[in-house]
Amino acid sequence: MKVKINRESVAHYILIYLLIISQGSVIFGMYQNYFLILLFLISGMFLITHRRLLQSGFMCFLYVLAFDLLAVVFLTSGGLSIFSVGNIISRFVFAYVVYEYNKDMFVHRFVCAVSFFAVISLITYALQMISYSFITSILPAHAYNTTTFYGGLLSTVVGWHSTRNIGLATEPGRYQIYLIAALFLLLFKHNQMHVTAKQSNILATILIVTTISAQSTTGYLALIVVLVGYVLDRQNSIADEEETTSRRNIILIITIVVIALVVFMGVTGTDNFIYRNFINKLFDDSGSVDLYEGSGGARTVSILTDLKIAFEHPLGMGYDPYQSIWMSNKVGYSTDTSSCVGLTSSCAALGFPAVFLILGFYIRFAWKNKGSIISFITLLLILINTSLAQPLLYFSPMIVMFLVENRNEEVDILEA
Repeated sequence: MKVKINRESVAHYILIYLLIISQGSVIFGMYQNYFLILLFLISGMFLITHRRLLQSGFMCFLYVLAFDLLAVVFLTSGGLSIFSVGNIISRFVFAYVVYEYNKDMFVHRFVCAVSFFAVISLITYALQMISYSFITSILPAHAYNTTTFYGGLLSTVVGWHSTRNIGLATEPGRYQIYLIAALFLLLFKHNQMHVTAKQSNILATILIVTTISAQSTTGYLALIVVLVGYVLDRQNSIADEEETTSRRNIILIITIVVIALVVFMGVTGTDNFIYRNFINKLFDDSGSVDLYEGSGGARTVSILTDLKIAFEHPLGMGYDPYQSIWMSNKVGYSTDTSSCVGLTSSCAALGFPAVFLILGFYIRFAWKNKGSIISFITLLLILINTSLAQPLLYFSPMIVMFLVENRNEEVDILEA
């Protein structure tokens, strides 16, 4: 795959890199204030020079959301801080700017960038599995949130996930979000990829294998949703011979991966990462579904606690006040000291109106940009899966999936 070096493409890849690390990387977290200022400056400069975008439907949604959040700041006497409002708005507006910068090339460049860093993460993951002490000795160390992380610019390693691939994120659950975003765009917006069928197969394989190596329950569920949706989606059955071959090859890759995992589990029994990170979290010892088992129990406690607080403060109470009373209002037992469910925690901290606005954005744009009913349902299932498993409701790589327009025409295989 050839890459044409020019200022426009280089600038776009830099923006995409910033989009990726805003997902929850250690570098972004350590210098979050500076990065947020940078994102606002970039977004502001771009929107000022492209004033027509200021009147778009997306920006109108953002104006209403900003007004609602500022109202919460006023009603809570600063319980929701101006910084929190800026943090939320920046995730949406920057995703929009990165997409609009060159929406004809965005899908191609985003998928290629994520796949490039996925390869680096797989190499890093292989090295840490061979010798954790070696990989940590050659990567720079960063103290962040009372934990020491290694690397950060291209890939990250951390002790408590020493057997899992976390890529540029700080934990597997956040890493899988942009892996799944790239896989969804590759499979469902494939006609916006400037690659051959063979190259598409390679990219799909990289993203699938990397998602598996992250060993995230949320990632496994999202991967199943995307792959099943792709197989069921007849809109992706292109008459073009090369595209049809690509589709068959991707389905073959999926089949091989599934068979390999079944054999692997049959050989290793309960002593494998799939059992530890997926099955054991959803089922009890008798084999029945148990929402109070493992991390499923923590999420159930989080949901019940958040909703109890949210119904007492329907207009929101801000993150700090909400966090300060979470433990004393906890419904049920879990070792968590804060909620791990972004959907319900947002209801308590931001209020129902703000959450309904955000969900309305997701649903409206998923429908507006759908390629088919299957792709629409797939996207909503990804949203539900992520919002019930991550502590936030707004991740830039997830937001951008909903912004990508559907196009019926095919693109040429160009240098990009």
